[in-house]
Amino acid sequence: MILTLLLSQAKGAFASDLMIMNAIARPTLSPQVKTSAVYLMLMNHGKTIDRLLSISTPAAEHATLHETTIEADVAKMRALDGLDIEPGAMLEFKPGAMHIMLTGLKAPLKMGDHIELDLIFKLAGHVKIQVEVGGAAETHMHVEAN
Repeated sequence: MILTLLLSQAKGAFASDLMIMNAIARPTLSPQVKTSAVYLMLMNHGKTIDRLLSISTPAAEHATLHETTIEADVAKMRALDGLDIEPGAMLEFKPGAMHIMLTGLKAPLKMGDHIELDLIFKLAGHVKIQVEVGGAAETHMHVEAN
């Protein structure tokens, strides 16, 4: 089953027991930039753990779940294989923490544009959402990818 949802910055949507809110993609700073990030809030209203298994988008070659941590004043980013969403839990994907990393962008992301994101959950299945491109330019920090 594939569920398609349209999200705006101020609204949310439900997929089974999951609620996805405030999804936004960062605009690219120039046409040469081939990476961006998506931030959102994810809540499990159910009574069972669900797991985010994978993410894809036609806007980029890869969409992966990442987590940024700060160690000795250096931001380190690592890919996550998946993410459990406990019952009653609300997870916030935000700059400097968990986020969806887009690499190999096929076109620049411009303010006001929308991209499709396909999130695959163990229980909720395929959830397609439209994510608005907006927000401030990417914060500059030193990042080491693992």
